[in-house]
Amino acid sequence: MKKIFVILIVFLFYNSTALAQNLLVNGMIGFPTNDYAFSSDNEIKNIAYGGSLGLEFNISKSFSGYFTAGITFLDQSTSSDQSSVVPVMAGIKYNMGAGGFLPYLGAEIGYNFISYDNFFGKELTLREPAVSVLMGLTLPLTSKIVWDIHGKYNLVLTAFRSNSMVSINTGFGFALN
Repeated sequence: MKKIFVILIVFLFYNSTALAQNLLVNGMIGFPTNDYAFSSDNEIKNIAYGGSLGLEFNISKSFSGYFTAGITFLDQSTSSDQSSVVPVMAGIKYNMGAGGFLPYLGAEIGYNFISYDNFFGKELTLREPAVSVLMGLTLPLTSKIVWDIHGKYNLVLTAFRSNSMVSINTGFGFALN
């Protein structure tokens, strides 16, 4: 799973850095819902944590597109099971304002690579399509650095399970030009 993550990050940055206007670096804390909230032996997963890297492209004054890849660890506080998710997403943001304090709405589509280290005694890795909606704001810290905070609802579209998560993400955007 970690090899997939590294390959995707290298590919994403190698092919996109010349065109991107911003580098995005985020950390997250999430609250699993539905089947994400339970391990293979029905223990409740209390929390998820992780981070992501991304590249943002300005489409117009109000819209920007971006690509992100990250890793999320689903914690089972009382179990040896470890689950992780590598989301690889493409998104669009609608900026509702101009200047300093900038609220926005966004949507993402992509794949989540889900790894279960102990799924009924076996390791299991799945690739599942996913969609997300988000709402947040950015605040300029300097002319080249912005602080970003947003809430996100991520829904993994699987045939057999209902996997979703609500998360709070915060980080920084760095101007590349």
